[in-house]
Amino acid sequence: MSGSNDNNTESNVRDGDAESNVNESNIESNVKGGENTNSAPIVIVYNKKWNGYLGIMLSSLVNFTSIAQISVDDISNISLRGENVMAIFGAVSFIITLLILAFDRIHVLQKKVDFKEVFDGKLEGIVLLSLVIWWVVGVGLMTRAGGIAYGVLNTYFSCWYTLGLSVWTLNQWSEAKDIISIHELVRLSETLPFWYILLIASVVEMGSAADAFNHYDSTLKNHAKKGYSVAVGAVSTVIAIIAILAHYKLICCCKTIPGGTTEITVGIVLAVWWILAVSVLTTDESIASTIQGVHSCNGNASFPGSNLYLSLWLGLFASLRVCLRWKAAQAMGYMHTVTVQRIDRIEKGKQKSNIDDDE
Repeated sequence: MSGSNDNNTESNVRDGDAESNVNESNIESNVKGGENTNSAPIVIVYNKKWNGYLGIMLSSLVNFTSIAQISVDDISNISLRGENVMAIFGAVSFIITLLILAFDRIHVLQKKVDFKEVFDGKLEGIVLLSLVIWWVVGVGLMTRAGGIAYGVLNTYFSCWYTLGLSVWTLNQWSEAKDIISIHELVRLSETLPFWYILLIASVVEMGSAADAFNHYDSTLKNHAKKGYSVAVGAVSTVIAIIAILAHYKLICCCKTIPGGTTEITVGIVLAVWWILAVSVLTTDESIASTIQGVHSCNGNASFPGSNLYLSLWLGLFASLRVCLRWKAAQAMGYMHTVTVQRIDRIEKGKQKSNIDDDE
């Protein structure tokens, strides 16, 4: 009896092992079959800079329609004669950004060409840099003294807005690629961003003043303001360049430090300088009293539209912000000095301990 029971037990164990092997083989076949039949879903990653491209596209469209003089009654009636040929800036920019958004948002197109991954993203950077250069030229031509941008203010603001968005989108791409960013350029001091803004405002003011007086009738009495209006931007440009270089310690002969007494002194002088400039040049019927220019019928001076009005106020804003952020820059500089001193003490302590160990 015991022998038969042992035989039955062995047969049951063998049968159980066989069944388990069959079940395991079935499970493996099911898993393999599932892997073969059920492919992993394709994850679509959209371009994170889509909002920048969308803004460029819409503002380019506004710029194009305002220059081309498209009529609601007859959309096909587009005028590109004379200065209206500058509508090409908005048209090209609109087409480029429309294609970028199409290849990003339409799945069929994105599967064929993922724009943000072409040449490891380098193509996107080249396109964005080209858009920035394209709109720098466009803004320069459209907003020059007496330019086409002053006939319709939609043209004026849309071209500046498109340039700003192009720079912002390029900065996003550069930051994502860990190349360089605006934040990395200006993080050395609390006042450094406003020195950059002051530099841009000063260059625009100086160039606009010089260009505006080319349209000026020299026989009129206000001709004396020509030199002053150019000097406002020229003096401020030189000072802003020196301040920026001093922040990066690129001027060997200058011991000026961010948050120092020299910076606040220069900031106050510049603030007074720009307050006087705004007071003198934006008075009634002066060269910068309006954006669209002054057209006098009573024998007084007539001035073309220019960037002078906004650049004067932007320069005043930047100079005041330098003064207001000086205290924060001083505190930041003090903390940097303390940190450097602590690191030096730690390194000297380590060197001393190593010397003692050697002895």
